[in-house]
Amino acid sequence: MKYRFKPTLIPTLAFLFFLPLLLCLGFWQLDRAEQKTDILFTLKQSQSEQALSLEETLQDPKAVQYFGIELPPGKFQPDSDILLMHKSYNQQHGYHVLTPFEISPDQPKILVNRGFIKKDSKLNIPPSPIQTLPVYGIIDLPRPELFILGDNIINPEQKPLEIQRVDVTQLSEITQDEYYPVVVLANNELNDGLVRDWQIITTMPPEKHIGYAVQWFALALCLMVIYIVVNIKKG
Repeated sequence: MKYRFKPTLIPTLAFLFFLPLLLCLGFWQLDRAEQKTDILFTLKQSQSEQALSLEETLQDPKAVQYFGIELPPGKFQPDSDILLMHKSYNQQHGYHVLTPFEISPDQPKILVNRGFIKKDSKLNIPPSPIQTLPVYGIIDLPRPELFILGDNIINPEQKPLEIQRVDVTQLSEITQDEYYPVVVLANNELNDGLVRDWQIITTMPPEKHIGYAVQWFALALCLMVIYIVVNIKKG
């Protein structure tokens, strides 16, 4: 008995829709795995090198993300805290506290991430140090392109400001202060009680992304097999 491959309309349309989708998801996971691998390499490389100065960092911030940085002595700006939303630590929801740091009145300020506080502590934020001091930390970058739902700044009139992503241009318009295009994840002791346990790599390492990619490609292969079997007819 002979068999013929005779595709019908509906299975073909479904196949043409889902196959590219599954392949795209697989390649997207591979891309995420490569990004995480690059971050791990950068972290390992940065730990073996001397901390950068602010001037070295500003030459090409993207090239030195997650490197160490040492800011010269300056002062935190009191009552200017900014709360970065949607953060968590040990399964507790809350914020990261960003505090402007001023090295000199004639220079832009630097947003220093002082660490995590629980959501119910937002009206009682531990104050930043009042004395002049240097800040040591890790170079991070603002993410104005990060996808969010709704407005970035929940209420521009309230203090402290609550934001969903760091956009220094927007913050400059609201606060009337100029900011450098970097964020520093503070590592030195600030005696403010905030949690500074920086998890640069999330709970999903590169290996897990590769595993998900394999699953998507396997589903694509299964779809191809099903499509062929469904459309083979007895001649």
